[in-house]
Amino acid sequence: MLIHNNFAARRWQHCLHQRHTAFTLVELLVVIGIIGILIGMLIPAVQAVRAAARKTACMNQLRQMGLANLNYESSFMNFPPGITDDDTNHQDALHSGFVFLLPYIDQNNIYNQIDLTQPWTAPANRFLRDVSVALFQCPETQSSVQQDGGVPGQANDYAFNKGNDAFLTNQPPSGMFGINSKVTFGQIGDGTSNTFLMGEAVSNPNLPAEGT
Repeated sequence: MLIHNNFAARRWQHCLHQRHTAFTLVELLVVIGIIGILIGMLIPAVQAVRAAARKTACMNQLRQMGLANLNYESSFMNFPPGITDDDTNHQDALHSGFVFLLPYIDQNNIYNQIDLTQPWTAPANRFLRDVSVALFQCPETQSSVQQDGGVPGQANDYAFNKGNDAFLTNQPPSGMFGINSKVTFGQIGDGTSNTFLMGEAVSNPNLPAEGT
């Protein structure tokens, strides 16, 4: 009888131990709720960090293009043109000034294939429509070119400073870049530290413009 009572006592203690160590449904739901709240708080923080990283990447790309302009100037003693053209219809201009920066951003393989005597829309330069240069696209904007019947091309989230003119004209540029321009350091009257060289010009039409 004593043996039976000891066995029953041990079994009862074992059951009590199991009851104390097991999760109840309420406790499990509480834990799941806490985890959900923490995840909800963490997601915005992660998104903010990613956005800050993409913004930093855009700024670094702009610095790289600034250095590319300076290296171009060191080679030719002038800055590259905003665009090149051989007539007064600038809607079908030959090439953008970004083409002339390609050798200075480690894109010689693309530059060497371009026929600079032919417009970028010519059959000889048709491959350019499919060439995407990561440096010219800000990862924050995720831009793409809207195809509305024109010639297909690649997005570019940066622009040269052409001065006060709203559109490209045949007049001497009031900014750093114009049509077939060759601006030198000596022509920068306000000094390089006070003159705007390039900036962001987002190609994504879905992003709202922000005033500063």
